[in-house]
This record gives sequence, structure tokens and C-alpha cells, in this order.
Amino acid sequence: MATAAAGNRVCVNVGGVRHEIHRSTLRKIPATRLARLTETQSNYDIVLDEYFFDRHPAVFTQVLNYYRTGKARTTCRRPLSVGCFCNSYVLLAYNIHTFSHSTI
Repeated sequence: MATAAAGNRVCVNVGGVRHEIHRSTLRKIPATRLARLTETQSNYDIVLDEYFFDRHPAVFTQVLNYYRTGKARTTCRRPLSVGCFCNSYVLLAYNIHTFSHSTI
């Protein structure tokens, strides 16, 4: 992680959209795949210095906002479907039990 501020930040490419995220943000929820990113994982690209996830980038924005704020919210006019949210990010080992209808 030489290019991402000496390891303090990590680049995550979700569905073609790149996010540069502080590792401390991802470690706020320690029991997730995002909190445990290592360069030995198969989705890490050493040339691009990023992790790639084949998931919907707009939904990932909401996941990232949850990491930052602790609240699941959507900027869409329609409520964010818990099923869509959870199904899209089960790969990231997101704990679906943390969600309640009052926070979405």
C-alpha cells in the first residue's frame, strides 16, 4: 500500500467505482471482510494497488456510509431494501443482524 498514504488508506474498487477509505473507518466494524483486508487476498490487485468487489457501487456507498456513521440510510426516494443491501454485501461478511427497520 505504498501509494495510499503508507497504509493508512486502502483503495476499494466496487463495480468499477474506486473508493479510497481510511483503514480506521473499515475497522469500526471488526467482524467484517472489509475490516480484515490483506494483500494476500485473491481480490487484491498488486498492480492497481486496490481490492476489487463485483458488487453494485451505489449500494456500496450506503455500506460505506454505515461504516462512517453507524446508521443505514439511503439517498434514494424509495427505502433501501434490506434484502438488496444484505444480498449485495454478504460477500463482505456484513452482519445483517445489526440492521433494524428503524435505522433503514
